Amino acid sequence: AFSPDGLQLAFTGQRAGRDVLYVMEVRGDRAEIIRRFDLPLESAMSPTWTPDGGRIVFSGTAGGISDLYMINADGSHFVRLTDDRFGDLQPQLSPDGTKIAFATDRGPGASFDLLRLPRLQIAVFDIPTRSVTLLPDQLGLNLNPQWAPDGKSIAYVSDRNGVANIYLYDFETRAHYQLTNAIGGITG
Repeated sequence: AFSPDGLQLAFTGQRAGRDVLYVMEVRGDRAEIIRRFDLPLESAMSPTWTPDGGRIVFSGTAGGISDLYMINADGSHFVRLTDDRFGDLQPQLSPDGTKIAFATDRGPGASFDLLRLPRLQIAVFDIPTRSVTLLPDQLGLNLNPQWAPDGKSIAYVSDRNGVANIYLYDFETRAHYQLTNAIGGITG
């Protein structure tokens, strides 16, 4: 993920058998790793920057469970945002930096006692209150959330009609709209 100013790139890579979060400075045809974060996690995936470029949010795995994490761009203040048994993947920060859209297996019908988890759905994590809200009325497998520039809707990939296509959830109308109708399906 590029930083908001386009001068840095956050990505994960392997080092000594573990995922490591890197920040690379990118200037023209020159690129140089300027920071490496050796995290106390088994894996780190899908980094995304806050709009001010001060922090990086990502999905990380510890003990086989994935949660959302945040770290300052200078490597300080490493924080676990979600802390439960549900899988939390593919985080994307809202344009105002107060919310994170992500894919998760939490939702109606989830039962760890019965080993029953729903297909991935899109949820929103509110950073100030640390609350999680599932988008309503989701069907099928839902992945790859992306915020609209105005923060009033989220586009995502869903196979709710049998083929993966792009849908949009509008927060004002509280409705889902199918945007594409690709016969072969669409991926993130």
